[in-house]
Amino acid sequence: MLRAGRAALRSCYRVFAALLVLALLGLSGSCASAHDNVPVVRLVQVVATGCISREVATGFIVQPGVVMTVAHALRDTKVVTVDGRLATVVSVDERMDAALLHIDDGPERFVAFAEPVLSAKVDVLRWQLNRTQRFRAAVMTVAPIEYSDLRLHTTWRRQGFLIDQESRAGDSGSPVLDNDGRVIGMLFASRLDGQVQGFALAASEMQTLLSVPPTIPTWVGVCT
Repeated sequence: MLRAGRAALRSCYRVFAALLVLALLGLSGSCASAHDNVPVVRLVQVVATGCISREVATGFIVQPGVVMTVAHALRDTKVVTVDGRLATVVSVDERMDAALLHIDDGPERFVAFAEPVLSAKVDVLRWQLNRTQRFRAAVMTVAPIEYSDLRLHTTWRRQGFLIDQESRAGDSGSPVLDNDGRVIGMLFASRLDGQVQGFALAASEMQTLLSVPPTIPTWVGVCT
């Protein structure tokens, strides 16, 4: 009887353990499926070749066949490529320093946007060593940014935020993601006073660019 009781007890333990494992798998599966609802952001390299210069920037696919990047990389540009393929300039907003490019046969995906939160931890996606690299940062301020455009001798005001990561050469256009993988901003410049901080355009501005009629400045494709 004692041995039978112990056997029955061990059997109960095994059943309980199996149920616990199934429960944990169900919980992790539900979390994964919720996170899977947010599309993975795909990074691309943008190369703009002009009459006397060559600019390299970062971009990311926001809609099927549509790439978001920075506008300042396209000035005096004759040819634009995305990951080595020819691209067409669709829209440019100098106030935002944002631009949209069209590529053929882009992946069927739409990025998810969200607004930046003060002090939140974020991820910056950078194109380095021919692959996407992720850098951790924090949101330092969330406020309108006044940025002086030395080339155009004007000052732009745009919705944005500041992070504790600088924008290095080729980083302009890098997306900034929240912990859920949603795009909250796009790097466009670094501070010029020696502090390791970068300026990012807010997601609300990018969504506006995607919703308004396309605008292409006269300088696109023209040497000045």
